[in-house]
Amino acid sequence: MSRKRKYQKPIWKYDHKIDTSTNDTKFVQLYHSQLTHKNFVSLSSVAKVVYIYMLDYSNGNMITTFPHKIYKTITTKPTFIKCIKELTEKGFIEIEESGRFTRTENKYKFLYKWCE
Repeated sequence: MSRKRKYQKPIWKYDHKIDTSTNDTKFVQLYHSQLTHKNFVSLSSVAKVVYIYMLDYSNGNMITTFPHKIYKTITTKPTFIKCIKELTEKGFIEIEESGRFTRTENKYKFLYKWCE
């Protein structure tokens, strides 16, 4: 007689409110159409990670800053600048306000030009 296989819930059906020390309640939402779009696929892997971190840091706002203390954990400054340039060229973000001369953080705006 064979044993009955235990049912395991798929990972997306788990309740996210797991008793952990972090108690994560935020998530980043990327649509399937965005993941499979040619502009998103053509991004470098570091640019994808920077974009996801920017979405996470924005908390759903369309305009956000992205300070050095956040992106220094992901990549170096020259690579970050290349990623921002790549994301602006592909239409994912634009620099809303530059803090270059005022020595403040840049403000980035999320766009939907990538799907055109």
